Amino acid sequence: MFLWFANQFVSNVAELFQVLVQYPYEQVFGGGRPPSKPPQPAPTPSTSTSAASKPVAGVIPPSRVPIHALIIGINEYQSRPLAGALHDAKSMEAYLKNDMMVPPSQVHCLFDKSAKRIAIIKAFQDLKSRHEIQKDDAIIIYYAGHGTELNPQPGWEAGGPRAKIQAMVPQDHSDIPGQEVPAIPDRTLGVLINSIAKEKGDNITVIFDSCHSGSGTRLNHTASRGIKVKDYLPRNLDSAILASGGEAGRAGMVASGYEHTGLQSHVVIAACSASEEARESFTTIDGVSAWRGNFTTAFLALLRSDGHSRLTYADIPRRLTRLDRQHPQIEGANSNRFIFNSKGPASVGPIQEVQPEKDGKYLINAGTAHAISVGAEFAIYKDLHALQEGSRLGILEVSSEADIKALFTTLSLPAGTSRIELGAPGLAVQTKAGKRVDLRLYVELSEVQLCVFYAILKQLEQTGMDRYRIANTDSRTDAQLEFSIQREGAVINILDNRATVHGLNRIPFELAKPTVERIGAILRAAAHFYRHLDTVNTNQFIPNKIEVEFRELEDTDDIDDDGYYMLGAVGENLVKEGVIDFVVKDGVKYGVKITNRTPWGLYPDIFLFENSDLSIKSYYESQSVTGNRSEVAAPLQKDGGTFTIGYGAGGGQPYSFSLRKNQDLDVSFLKFFFSTKPINLSGIPQTSPFDGRGGEPVPRKMPDAYGTLIIPIVQRRYAKA
Repeated sequence: MFLWFANQFVSNVAELFQVLVQYPYEQVFGGGRPPSKPPQPAPTPSTSTSAASKPVAGVIPPSRVPIHALIIGINEYQSRPLAGALHDAKSMEAYLKNDMMVPPSQVHCLFDKSAKRIAIIKAFQDLKSRHEIQKDDAIIIYYAGHGTELNPQPGWEAGGPRAKIQAMVPQDHSDIPGQEVPAIPDRTLGVLINSIAKEKGDNITVIFDSCHSGSGTRLNHTASRGIKVKDYLPRNLDSAILASGGEAGRAGMVASGYEHTGLQSHVVIAACSASEEARESFTTIDGVSAWRGNFTTAFLALLRSDGHSRLTYADIPRRLTRLDRQHPQIEGANSNRFIFNSKGPASVGPIQEVQPEKDGKYLINAGTAHAISVGAEFAIYKDLHALQEGSRLGILEVSSEADIKALFTTLSLPAGTSRIELGAPGLAVQTKAGKRVDLRLYVELSEVQLCVFYAILKQLEQTGMDRYRIANTDSRTDAQLEFSIQREGAVINILDNRATVHGLNRIPFELAKPTVERIGAILRAAAHFYRHLDTVNTNQFIPNKIEVEFRELEDTDDIDDDGYYMLGAVGENLVKEGVIDFVVKDGVKYGVKITNRTPWGLYPDIFLFENSDLSIKSYYESQSVTGNRSEVAAPLQKDGGTFTIGYGAGGGQPYSFSLRKNQDLDVSFLKFFFSTKPINLSGIPQTSPFDGRGGEPVPRKMPDAYGTLIIPIVQRRYAKA
């Protein structure tokens, strides 16, 4: 290959790069034009400086506070009353009105006898219909009172044969024959919240200072906020609400009408894990003695000391004062946002917890499951405030393969650096990628492809987390993708046999006028795609004990017979010999059922890797915060436990599939992560680069294990011949 600008022949890629580093792309191809000044908008009446619109001196115009709340607190139950729930609800009301300056008209309270079942449901429905609540306004739903567990109706997918559903206990709850008032099941609450999200957006926070496993009895100076009630759930209970919960794209899209359902629609802050009791105690604060909920007391103290604008939801368990026999938990796809805010911290990559160990070592809760490799570096911060201020304590690195475990990694100080003073768990943000190869790319050695080689070189010159390691292979058989500049533009051929074996050979997008920047963005997306697709655990114990079903879902008209189904699984299991292969049907929704045969409870995380546009969509994330102060119940229970996504009690959204107009076949990968501890995989999803967005017996120790399972999804326009 002859390089005219260097008057030199090169015979391989290594020689080519040695030349390219001496001749910048801008020099060879004339450089890029500076961006033009954007046009200025014409004046409009709203920006006029007429006398009528000028501010009056000394008068501060009222500003709109985009926060709305529903607060429910119940002491006066007909049986087993509480003492501190009402106090907690009023304390939350006072915090919103006095500390956050939320107008009283935007805080709706239901206390004691006003918190009857019908009133609670209506209050949820009003949040959906109130016109003063604008899209993406913060909506806070707070409940202090009794919770309970109930046996599901026959046919209800609740997580296994022994699983129960959870419910909120209204003030007028009654088990008296002929005067029954049932609890409000989690399914009903979920549909109510989802309907709010469809109208008002997903900036919804639900706070439960209650539990589901308590006896409701008071011991010494503490009491439990959970009672056992009779399993009274009429077959047609809340049928109108459930039937209105949803309605029936491209490959792997969230089914129409379900974009804000399940963990996507809201963040839940729960006072304790599923197996624990939320407790209230008789305490004295600022000279006032009263019964108070232990969680609400600590939560409000945290908000006042740190400020909600400096806390993310995920930060709560590790920043909260330790509670006796209570481990608060956070669930929701948006748990990395700031509290009561639709926004998150500045984009710095996934934030992990790090804690000091002995001998100058530090432990971070990320490992091979997070694609950590030797050479990775992390910036260490004392807390979230220090992270926001950019005040880091130092840098730690991964120095050997032996330091990387499934879910944890031991970090070391770089040579010549002093010990980081970290007395309590801090935060770690990855600032440099490791040494493993992320993308194997084939590019023909030709001057026509110089634009691609410059894009690869530019990526290799990166030093931070933006750097992905791309290896240019000598043959197509060793590569995952081929990038080629042709007369009609740039085309990308798929060489990964996991996709080509099913007939997908090309990404259906062409770049008419490729630039180094545009190609670079696509290469980074491709490297990120394969980095996480190829992160697997060679230990097959967990995958071999997992059963996955993938079925069509249908709206259920006869809710009476099927026990509250809004959607139900129908037809055969589409997983055959480890592959899902079907003809696409318009409007059909799909759901997943997982059965766990391992002896451990598992935390599932599921992502859809779309080969045709290099996007990675979150199908389901456990999204539970862990650490030394949080123990979260595993969603997928051991020894035969089941978990459904898109229907039943599991949460998540149903999915629908469709083909692009220029495709008769598409192949995606449904990748499952199963771990014995909750892990943060929020750094995996990405948008497509083609759409412009870039004295007692000692218990046996359970291993910190994880397993992966990949199922191809082959979508066809026509049935196989």
